[in-house]
Amino acid sequence: MGKKVRATKKEMLAIFMGQLKENKQKHSQKVDKITLRECWNNYVDSLNKDGLVTDKQARTWTNPFH
Repeated sequence: MGKKVRATKKEMLAIFMGQLKENKQKHSQKVDKITLRECWNNYVDSLNKDGLVTDKQARTWTNPFH
């Protein structure tokens, strides 16, 4: 049985930033740092629940918006 390939933080951050950019264009709202931090945490949590990142990744990835 092959090893499952997990996403990297760099890949997931790029996707997150792309979604953020699309959202900003649709709603033309500025997002503050606190909101960005919370959104990133929720995003990583959802990736973990969907099995795209491991528990260890979700626990150890630092928040890039600090």
